[in-house]
Amino acid sequence: MKRSWIGRVLIGSLLVWSLLVGFVHGQAVVVTTTMLESAVRALVGDTIQVVRLLPPGSCPGHFDLEPNQLRGLSEARVVVRHHFQASMDATLLKSGLLRERIAVVETAEPMTIPSQYAKAAVFLARRLTTAFPEQASSIGLRLGVVREMARLREDKIRDRCARLSGRKVISAVHQVDFCSWLGLEVVGVFESGAEESARNLGRVVALARAGGAELVVGNLQWGTRHLEALSENTSLPGAMLSSFPVTGRPDAYWDLVERNVAALLRGMP
Repeated sequence: MKRSWIGRVLIGSLLVWSLLVGFVHGQAVVVTTTMLESAVRALVGDTIQVVRLLPPGSCPGHFDLEPNQLRGLSEARVVVRHHFQASMDATLLKSGLLRERIAVVETAEPMTIPSQYAKAAVFLARRLTTAFPEQASSIGLRLGVVREMARLREDKIRDRCARLSGRKVISAVHQVDFCSWLGLEVVGVFESGAEESARNLGRVVALARAGGAELVVGNLQWGTRHLEALSENTSLPGAMLSSFPVTGRPDAYWDLVERNVAALLRGMP
C-alpha cells in the first residue's frame, strides 16, 4: 500500500513537470488549484491550454513547488493563484516569470458560494482578455453564462435550504462562511491539525452543548479526524464539506456546490 501511494505521488509530480515543460509558445494559463482551473476553463473552453500546479486533494496553503517543476513556467501568459498563496511568489519569480503575469484571486467570501465564484470569474475574465485579446468576445460570452448560472443556482439553493435557516452548528473555520450563507448559525468553530489542541476541541464541545448545536460541519481537505472526534464527543451527526472541486472541469464546480448542499441537508436532523 505504501509503495503504491508513493508511486502515485511520483507519477503525479512527473506529470506536472512534463506539463510545465510542454508549454506551447507561451500560450498557456497556469492555475494553482482545481477551483481556479474550473473557473478559467469555464471562460476559455478548450481554446487555451490550462495547466494546474497542485494535484487534487493537496493542501493549497502549504504546498512547496520544486524548482524542477517550474521549467518553462516563465513562458506562461498568466499564472493564477489564490490570495492565501502569496508564499509561492518567490518561487514563481525565480523561474523568470514577470510579476505582472501573476493574477491573484481574492473574494470577500469563499468561492464555494456561487456569487463569489462569479465575482472571481469577472476578475479572471479581465485578466484573460488582457492576455488573450483575440479571445475577448468568447470570454465575455462565457462570463455571462457563468454569472447567470450562479444567480439561478443561488436562488434554487436558498429555496432548497430554507429549513436550515437558524439551525445551529459547529463548523471547521473554512466552512463557516458557507454555513452562514445558507442561514445556519455557527455556535462554535474549530481549526485543523496542530493548530487545534485537545483542550481547544474540548472548548468547542462545550460551545456545542451550550449553544444547542445540531450538526458538526467538517472540511474535507483536513481529513476526518476532527469531525469524527467532535461528533463522538457531542453525539451529533456530521456533514463533510469540501472547499475544492474534485477535478478542474467547468462543471466540477457545480458538482462541488451540489455535494456540499446535499451533505448539509442530509446531515441536519
